[in-house]
Amino acid sequence: MALVFEIARSMDGDFDCFRDETLSFSVLKKLGERMLIDAKAGLGVKYKPYEIDAMDRVLRGGRNSYSRQEFQLRIDDLADQYDDVALLSDSRWTEVVADLYKVGILRVENTNSNFIHFHHRGDFIPSLTDDFLIKVNRSLVKTLSIS
Repeated sequence: MALVFEIARSMDGDFDCFRDETLSFSVLKKLGERMLIDAKAGLGVKYKPYEIDAMDRVLRGGRNSYSRQEFQLRIDDLADQYDDVALLSDSRWTEVVADLYKVGILRVENTNSNFIHFHHRGDFIPSLTDDFLIKVNRSLVKTLSIS
């Protein structure tokens, strides 16, 4: 929440209150940009820069929601085109998905109950069986050019 208000204050600092358009449209884009920077910094503790670039490549321009099989197909398609994705696709994508979940880039939805799991509220990542969808955090959709 503090980050939302920090961004809004930087945009509406000359006003007595926050404008509706700032809190709805403007903040979301800036929040997504800031969240992505922070998440990549957190991932940088464990991953090399080219690995973080590969994660970004898989997410950027993709879809908001994937089944486990669809996500793996996206990775496989991009691995044929990009060496950095290929290096990660060999064995580490289960671990990568878990780490993207931990830094808040991904959330997981149970399609049977519609319950959405978020790491920031203490939810462990569930086993990604057929009744779960991997979803990108809504505040990152514009930042990552996701459809």
